[in-house]
Amino acid sequence: MTVLARQIPFPSAGGASWQPGQGPAWRGGVNGGWWHEKAIFAADPLNARYMRQGADIALASALAVTRSSTHLLADAAGILQSFGVNMLAANKGVGAYAGEQRTNVLYPSNAFDSATWTASNATLTADAATSPDGSNDAYKMTDNATSAFHRVVNLSTVNIAAAGAYTESYFVKYGTHQYVQIIFGTGVFSSSAYANFDLVSGTVTAVGASASAAIAARGNGWYRISVTATATGSSSNGGGGLVFIPNGTAARLQTYVGAGEYIYLFGAQIEAGKFATPYIPATSNSATRYASDVKAVQSGSEPFAGFSANGLPAGLSVLAAVNLGHTGDAALRPIAEISDGTANNRLRFYIDTDDKPAAAVVSAGTVVATAKLASALTTGRAVLAANYDPANGLYLVRKTGLEEASAALASMPPGLNTMRLGSSVSSNYLNDTVEQVQVARLLTPLEAKTWVQAA
Repeated sequence: MTVLARQIPFPSAGGASWQPGQGPAWRGGVNGGWWHEKAIFAADPLNARYMRQGADIALASALAVTRSSTHLLADAAGILQSFGVNMLAANKGVGAYAGEQRTNVLYPSNAFDSATWTASNATLTADAATSPDGSNDAYKMTDNATSAFHRVVNLSTVNIAAAGAYTESYFVKYGTHQYVQIIFGTGVFSSSAYANFDLVSGTVTAVGASASAAIAARGNGWYRISVTATATGSSSNGGGGLVFIPNGTAARLQTYVGAGEYIYLFGAQIEAGKFATPYIPATSNSATRYASDVKAVQSGSEPFAGFSANGLPAGLSVLAAVNLGHTGDAALRPIAEISDGTANNRLRFYIDTDDKPAAAVVSAGTVVATAKLASALTTGRAVLAANYDPANGLYLVRKTGLEEASAALASMPPGLNTMRLGSSVSSNYLNDTVEQVQVARLLTPLEAKTWVQAA
């Protein structure tokens, strides 16, 4: 019998089983809820449900969002859904996206037959298929019988503002042509800033020496492909393009004799950063999606009702599940943070710059405790729990392998009144999806392990 099984009070022989909707205490079954029995606040964007003080509440009563732009986020079927200004970008079956400000400088981003884009030995047909936004606005790109390179590029209007990492991306779908290549313009990027992709197997097949690449399935046969490279300076004529190639290991702009083969194409993007973020439509100029700052709705001077009444300022637990679409960008990525509204006093729950989960306590501007796991996270789902316990110390556990870390903790910081999800007061962002966060009265380490195992 496992440790988990030994802790669950099963009904006695011949006794009634748990009632529908209830279940064991570690699933919140005491009141028939979906949250942990000790939780006083829970946000579960993955399943579109929210709780405070043991009662289900509406999204608007749980989370407040500040973002002065619209936001696109793919739903579970891969269809891009639009969320308005100050609306949480969250889809059931996906979670909520919490991310930094990004600007798409590759425009028009979905008008490949416009004068700004140049097609060479290829034709672009508008409104040829249903795109990832659910509309009939995808392009059909077809090569011709010429022995040459076959491409569509935009090298004339793209403003690369400064040296640094940039990511170029497209949505593509196989028609009859299997292999494509993304290139950057060579004005401020190396000629080896490119990558090749197989649209049948959904794989990256070759990457230039000065680039990195990724491919992700987006439903209905669509893939989002991306290449990241470093610009050596600024240029008003940066840019890039999409190229047909004859095989997966082709060189940059390799020539071949076309045969009237085609793919479907949608949504070009170039953004400053080491990874692709959700698509930002850009028409007659560059377009910006502003940062999403997600906070728990406050009750008076507290992050949510019941915070003080349940003794949480003297110690609490945070339970979280996130889904990572990327790693390796050397950025600090908050999962949740409870603070006094400043960086001086806060409880931090985050992914460190080396992709290892960590929890920390900051008091009067000084980090007084840090617990960090030894293993780095990879892409996909991660389930974690952290105990902020002055009596027994800071404790962190991960579902995978039940890996643990701990540190001494003498006291909690004062004035905790603000809770953020996927961001920090220091303007760091998760840049991925939050599936669930719960805040609870202090758990024991065993209770924390039990929760991550069950989540």
